[in-house]
Amino acid sequence: MRLRSAGAATLAVLALAGCGGDSGREAAPAARPDDAFVVRAYAQQQVAMELVRAARERVRERSVRPLIAAMLELRERRLAQLGPLRTEVGAPEELADLGVSREQAAEDVTPTALDGVRPLAPAFLATMARHDGGVIALARAEAERGNDPKIQAVAREMVVEYTRELEAINRAIAALQQAA
Repeated sequence: MRLRSAGAATLAVLALAGCGGDSGREAAPAARPDDAFVVRAYAQQQVAMELVRAARERVRERSVRPLIAAMLELRERRLAQLGPLRTEVGAPEELADLGVSREQAAEDVTPTALDGVRPLAPAFLATMARHDGGVIALARAEAERGNDPKIQAVAREMVVEYTRELEAINRAIAALQQAA
């Protein structure tokens, strides 16, 4: 008799656990790589936008100013594209691991990273080169691990655009070094 009671109790516990137990709450959905990419890339673009806007006001080198304008335009487009996706994602309790650390993604770069830095132009370019490398790392991780074809397409576009921008930044750094 005890065996049947224990078996029935076990089945009842398992049934309740499968239904969410007595808490009445549903289990949190599994963390999705696509959501992690959107959340991280959007925040990354916001920081970059602040850095670029500050540079637009403070950098005086004529050779760098057109690059700053292009950087600003790219980030405006990216934020406009990522914004609705970010809204859809909401506030996930946890983010999936994309295999890219905060440092690798340059998420440790803050909007105030260049405050008080002199000379500004080379420091700005070096910071943006690091930032673009982080964007590329995150976007590649999404392209490899993501499940949403729409978000993977955005990631692939970002790899192309930020690789192109990184090349332009490296040319601008070389030009500044030659002029010095």
